[in-house]
Amino acid sequence: MLPKTLLVTIQKSAKIDYKLDGTKKEAVNDYVPRIPPSWLKYDRKVLRFNAYFQEHVVEDPSENYRLRKCLIYYYLDDNTLYITEPKIENSGIPQGVFLKRQMVPKTLEDRNDFITWRVTLLL
Repeated sequence: MLPKTLLVTIQKSAKIDYKLDGTKKEAVNDYVPRIPPSWLKYDRKVLRFNAYFQEHVVEDPSENYRLRKCLIYYYLDDNTLYITEPKIENSGIPQGVFLKRQMVPKTLEDRNDFITWRVTLLL
């Protein structure tokens, strides 16, 4: 059995907890929260949507509109959107990033209310 003074010095120097009978206590991991925050829970999780939009064509009388494909990425960890159009060589159309990764407001009037992804479970 260890004396109490020795027990205190061992706890401070070696960072090991001992019970009064001299046996070690079980290690407790305080670094991982019991309920993970959203940025940790949804880290590296992205929703990807294939989308298209219709663009009116005025330059060519043989076609009235053109369908353009794009990709929408929704990042769950910080509720941001990224919209891009895959580049097609020699198409003559400017393509690439439409919206850089950022939070998008729902309306122009209320800039504090952003688009979010909500999942509801029906049991």
